[in-house]
Amino acid sequence: MPAQNQEIYVVILTGIALALFLVGFIVTMLFLYQRRQHRQQQQLIRMKDQYEQEVLRSQLEIQESTFKTIAQELHDNIGQVLSVVKLSLSVLPLEKDHQAYESVQASRQMLNKVIADMADLTKSLHTDRISQIGLSEAIRFDLDSLKRTGLLEVEFSVSGPEYPFDEQKASSCSACTRKC
Repeated sequence: MPAQNQEIYVVILTGIALALFLVGFIVTMLFLYQRRQHRQQQQLIRMKDQYEQEVLRSQLEIQESTFKTIAQELHDNIGQVLSVVKLSLSVLPLEKDHQAYESVQASRQMLNKVIADMADLTKSLHTDRISQIGLSEAIRFDLDSLKRTGLLEVEFSVSGPEYPFDEQKASSCSACTRKC
């Protein structure tokens, strides 16, 4: 009987060892599975963020291209027509005592203002402008436009050196100053 009891103990201990090994194996596999699943979720989140950044970058490029095209069209087409009208008004043979003289002078002044406003608008629509003239100059230009409206009194000062932007950051900044 004692030999038989020893065999039962050995079988029981072997069964317990195998059960513990099986439980340990299952727990280890579950842990590895969860870790792998967590890594995949992190990778999926990272890929989603990269995709959203790329979509945003593409939208900015499309927006910049559109603004540039609009600015070019305004400058080339409407600006040229306004210049021709200005030239036509300037060659009118009117004396100061003519009854239309005051109206023509007022029209010339309004036309000069429209041309200046058109130039300011086309400059502000060019997104390359910030990388060309710098952020502080672009801000100063936009603030001067606000001051000319007479609605706001604004002061702007810069201290320290200006750091140049790479092309993508300059374009983003330009879109930001345009919206503000």
